[in-house]
Amino acid sequence: MILAHTAGAQCEPDRDALQRRSGHLPPTPLLPVANRPLLRHAVDWLMASRVRSTVVVVPEGMAGDAREALRHKPRAMEIHWLERLPTEPLADVLTAAQGFLEGEPFILHLADSMARKSLPSRAETDPVDSLDAVILVQEEARSHPGEVVDLRPRLERAHPYFRVRRGAPAGVAVMGAGALDAAAALDPSRCRGFEALADRLLALGGTVRTRRVREWWRFRGRTGALLEGNRFALDGVSADFDRAHIASSDIQGSVVAHATASIESSIVRGPALIGPGARVHQAYIGPYTSLGERVVIEGAEIEHSVVFAGASIKHLGGRLEASIVGRDARIFRDFRLPRALRLEIGDGANVSLA
Repeated sequence: MILAHTAGAQCEPDRDALQRRSGHLPPTPLLPVANRPLLRHAVDWLMASRVRSTVVVVPEGMAGDAREALRHKPRAMEIHWLERLPTEPLADVLTAAQGFLEGEPFILHLADSMARKSLPSRAETDPVDSLDAVILVQEEARSHPGEVVDLRPRLERAHPYFRVRRGAPAGVAVMGAGALDAAAALDPSRCRGFEALADRLLALGGTVRTRRVREWWRFRGRTGALLEGNRFALDGVSADFDRAHIASSDIQGSVVAHATASIESSIVRGPALIGPGARVHQAYIGPYTSLGERVVIEGAEIEHSVVFAGASIKHLGGRLEASIVGRDARIFRDFRLPRALRLEIGDGANVSLA
């Protein structure tokens, strides 16, 4: 069983910097990465790890959007919902989930990460007694491009005053049923959330192990973090654009285009993702670009960027790179006289002119 907690905050003080600077982006679990909310990425990962029953803990104000994000979930996944007040202590939330867990081991997943591979087999099969936990830890990247990387994680026994060495918690733990009370010590807003959980389990006589994983990305709230996550997700896609409307266009590499998307007189170079109802006309879409639902790109070049649903980019004088374009935003070249820059931007926005 699994307990997916949508709080998912981490310890960086600028966790919300991306939201502030990009015009009121959604809460982290609903943040679209490669056109899917992180909550959906978490559920898909759990499905790939053979989890078939989950409870999603969600603040009341986020419940409607969270349900919509999972509206097209796989049929094999049974989802229960546990709504809470935004100010309700995590301890009370976890206590309310005890009836769902029914005394079985469970997975605690903070809905703020993505992974290319399913739950590591050793973490899944290691004996998990009542007060035990296996915490997934992101291994620090030390390899060079093209280097063969050993993906087999190592098993380590934690010592009192648990510290994660050479990595950071991946936001996922496999826990014994008796560890639920100790999990109440996990405060997602604190820097040592998972370490505090491990300390509490050790103090109760339990055992904490770590499983080091690669090919994992976790949102850390830095400027550019969303671009990093988009690049991470698109690195794993395979070309799928045959059902889209394509006319007089050159499609190169791993491009995924929804069946309702339209690409005309354009070049699209993957990896790239073009969402439902998106329209690309006389444009260039470069690698590591995600276009959301109903996005319009016309007479423009864009690369290594994320464009949210309903936005339009038309007739720019130069290429747009490494950019995040918010929902329903409009970027266009104005040919009216007198010629001037005319901007409407929100609080904390970044505008770079070249």
